[in-house]
Amino acid sequence: MVATEMSPLARVGGLGDGLGELPARLRERGHEVSVILPYYRSIRERYRPRPTGVKVQVALEHRQAEAAVHEWHTPAGVQVFLIRRDAYFDRSGIYGANGNDAYDDNTERFIFFSRAALQLILHLDPQPDLLHLHDWPTALLPALVRERGLRFATVLSVHDPAYQGIGPAEDFRFTHLPGEWFGPEGFEYHGGLNLLKGGMAAADRVVLGGALTPRRVRDAGHGDGLEGFFRAHEAKLAGIPDGLEPQAAPLSGKAKAKARAALLEELGLNADPAGPVLLLAGSGYPPLPDRMLSADLRVIAVGSAGDGNGENDGAREREWQVAARRHRGKIARLEAWTPALLQGVDAVAFPGEPEEALLIAALRAGVVPVARAVPGMHSLVRDAAPEETSGLLFHDDAPEAFLDALKRALRLFTEADRWAAVAAHAAATDFSWAATAARYEQLYGQLLPSPATA
Repeated sequence: MVATEMSPLARVGGLGDGLGELPARLRERGHEVSVILPYYRSIRERYRPRPTGVKVQVALEHRQAEAAVHEWHTPAGVQVFLIRRDAYFDRSGIYGANGNDAYDDNTERFIFFSRAALQLILHLDPQPDLLHLHDWPTALLPALVRERGLRFATVLSVHDPAYQGIGPAEDFRFTHLPGEWFGPEGFEYHGGLNLLKGGMAAADRVVLGGALTPRRVRDAGHGDGLEGFFRAHEAKLAGIPDGLEPQAAPLSGKAKAKARAALLEELGLNADPAGPVLLLAGSGYPPLPDRMLSADLRVIAVGSAGDGNGENDGAREREWQVAARRHRGKIARLEAWTPALLQGVDAVAFPGEPEEALLIAALRAGVVPVARAVPGMHSLVRDAAPEETSGLLFHDDAPEAFLDALKRALRLFTEADRWAAVAAHAAATDFSWAATAARYEQLYGQLLPSPATA
């Protein structure tokens, strides 16, 4: 793996947390995993990795630049190589001074890092089977591998498509790739350089942060300007959720009933409904509030009644405001959800595009989802035989389909033992880093020859 963050050595956010977990979990599964990072000043000051004596040479325009290689091992035993070139990495902060604005030469810095990492990889014995790269600072590597005809399979993880490694066109010279790589199907983007775009085009597979993300990034507003590019390369996209270790046991029985009653009181909703307490989430509430609220349930609506595209948004919002007055005591409106809110909720409903963070949090809290079966949803929610069901899914993008699924949920709620079993299955959904590592192992296996053909 090649990355710019790895906890505890260097961390800015989720990327560092993930690299602190995933290599160790893969190692537990019997794989030999090493990680290559830049040797930042903060690493030298806190950890003092061991010099290996290995030096790699990287051509920079008309001169050779040298980088020293240091080594460190995590408490879990993962081998970490660190590329040391002080002119690029002996600075405060990883991407910018004191975590603020990005350094002006970031594209040059991380192009150098990627090229030095490849030189190190070519020194390794035995040679790796696969390179797993993380985000735009390492996205040059798949193109370098392909240009040189190397045998490594390449996987590029995109943790946030908003960060793309955009720079001026003249920075392309630092890659030392032939000019044909700087084009519409490569690193060119509106006349400038886009490292993430070119890396995705060259990689064998592209992994996005979550099982629902591959669908989202194709749609306007979710791909940060690369929606068309994501659609063009849809066949190589995969979604794998980051691991989440349990924070607290889900509530059930008397504890759940107590949390439910406290939530209804806090929100001023009528107590003791025969049906569930339902969290209605996302944008684009169904245009049928009276039909929903005619049942004896309580609805906590977060988000927007409109779908955000401007068409009928005002009318939809007014419709829900009128319904809230007509069904006073049965519905509350909140700006956002919180993990604490889920303790008192029985079910969460997504009439439109599901919000993955809420969906995963709900499952872990034992809250039953009612959601549309968008691509990737079946990897998170099972609507199958009674002994496996963890939620209720509907397939058509229509209000009636959602209402039919909600009616199923209302019927199921009247059977206390069956509802409790579904909630327990939801809470048992495995979002651990061990499960995430197993998903990556499966993806890697698709790219590598089987032992019989190797």
